[in-house]
Amino acid sequence: MSTPKASYRITKPEPVQLVPGESKQQLTITIENRTSSTITCSDLTITLPAGDGETDLVPTNAAEFVGVRLPLKWKRLASPKPPVFTVKPDPLKQGQIPGHKSIQVTLHTISVNGQAGSAIVDVKGTIDGVTVSDSLPVAKFSGGFVFGNFKPDRMATTPYQDVTVSWTCEKRQPGQTLTLRWTGSADIDVSTDHAKMVSIQRDSAFDLTVTEKTKNGQVTASMRTFVTVSQPHLAVQNLTVLGDTELLLEPHVRVPLAPEPIVTERTDTYTAETDGLLFGSVQTFSATATADLTVEVTPAEGSSHTTRVRAVGGHDELFEPGPPIAVAVPAGSKVKISWSLKDTQPVPDIQAFATELQWQPIGVGTLVRSS
Repeated sequence: MSTPKASYRITKPEPVQLVPGESKQQLTITIENRTSSTITCSDLTITLPAGDGETDLVPTNAAEFVGVRLPLKWKRLASPKPPVFTVKPDPLKQGQIPGHKSIQVTLHTISVNGQAGSAIVDVKGTIDGVTVSDSLPVAKFSGGFVFGNFKPDRMATTPYQDVTVSWTCEKRQPGQTLTLRWTGSADIDVSTDHAKMVSIQRDSAFDLTVTEKTKNGQVTASMRTFVTVSQPHLAVQNLTVLGDTELLLEPHVRVPLAPEPIVTERTDTYTAETDGLLFGSVQTFSATATADLTVEVTPAEGSSHTTRVRAVGGHDELFEPGPPIAVAVPAGSKVKISWSLKDTQPVPDIQAFATELQWQPIGVGTLVRSS
């Protein structure tokens, strides 16, 4: 069986969780081109499970009030009726997705039923004439519980140095447990904590998982972050130096972006020749613009992790830095850098956003752009 040319992901909210009993929530489904060639999505159908049960998402009588936000020159079909939403490009060429790029469809004004549980959103589309389907889980926790902002206090460290990971956790209810696990460890109960200090000796992925028992089972949601452990080429203790010395440190360098990402959406892929840190920012110049900068790191061994930052509206000063981003990158990793822009009132020939990326190598090497 051949590998599908496209895949679907729920990219907002992150982690994928909605609050039972609340309205005006939204889900963004991203269609990603997994190939290096342009593909065409000729239609897309999203089905929200309707009802009042644990595996349902929206009450049946509220499905008709769900709105759909579409890419440029896409339209929603009148049939079928909610909770099934079918959209398509018009004309067909608007459904073209360049290699390793993506497009997004957002369902908004979603009223979530009052039951904690795990709902499945079914997504089906036609990609280059072939049907591609997937089922995407959405967690619902009781009591308005939400968690997020899961991050380490440093993205790179040395072996056996303490690292603190922290997170936010609001309105935790009885029966909701949080567990933390990192590479090589067992699950640790951190239900009453908001941070944990650990000592690691190698590149480590950290997973924070929330679990709640329901009437018919349980519901879970997870977040992941990553810390790189650098292995220095030289380590000394009690070093005595006789004579003049110089300590050489590789300076940070600007990541080459060719051309600059001023288009509405683009993805570039790089390979890291050494351990390093990737710093950057994104900035908007229009009050009606929203720009996202996303960095996905896939180590040679282990799972990928994604970091995203957003700039909304214009800045008073043109050169004021936008929101920062900092990502640890192990040697040999594939680094996918993506930009996207939404501007409700675009001005022709006016740049709506800009981005800056800096690479700080820990060893010797740079980021090599894939051809």
